Amino acid sequence: IDPDMRNNGVISTISGIGTDQLVTRAPTLRDVVKADGSLNGPLMHTGDFDLDDILARQCTYGIYCTGAASLSVVASRFEANSYGISTNEGTLDLDDCEFVGNTNLGLRCQGVEPDILSPNLVFDANATGMEVTDVPNLALATAMTFTNNTSVGLALEGCDDPTLDNLVFTSNTGADGALMLVDCGEITLGANNVIGGNSWPLALGPGAYPTAGSVIPTSGNQN
Repeated sequence: IDPDMRNNGVISTISGIGTDQLVTRAPTLRDVVKADGSLNGPLMHTGDFDLDDILARQCTYGIYCTGAASLSVVASRFEANSYGISTNEGTLDLDDCEFVGNTNLGLRCQGVEPDILSPNLVFDANATGMEVTDVPNLALATAMTFTNNTSVGLALEGCDDPTLDNLVFTSNTGADGALMLVDCGEITLGANNVIGGNSWPLALGPGAYPTAGSVIPTSGNQN
């Protein structure tokens, strides 16, 4: 790519075959295509990605993932974005990540069950810490911490018969407090959750009800 050409076109390739000098606006991915048309690597909309030690700050989306991709994110921080991570297809693995101060959502999973690989995920001072929709039999049982979120710590909708355990909720404010569940059927709240100092320990919308054995705190929260 020639910086003096006033375009983002490819003026030569390693093989000596192929040029593209017509791209004058946004950066192009055409240079990842070999002379025979095959890809040198995955395109952003088709590839599987392992991301390690990244900082996404003050973006609309720290990561926006759509399509049947496999996304793994390790040791990364998503701070002061509108959305930290938003994904609606494929798979998502998370390990040792922080979601801090995101103005809409720290993590949004639409039809994707997040695979939590370590007990080091933190959701702090977001509007909504984490939202998962349309994942039946969702199981969140690896330790995560939700604190100081201003709308709700964790929101689930359309996740039939979820199981929640080993989660820590403290100082989550707003109308829904620690947990908000809508249209989730029978909810199992395990004995190892820590839910204290929130505006509400649990908010239930239509079509959501706890199992008889669920452990719901009756004290230690504002309401």
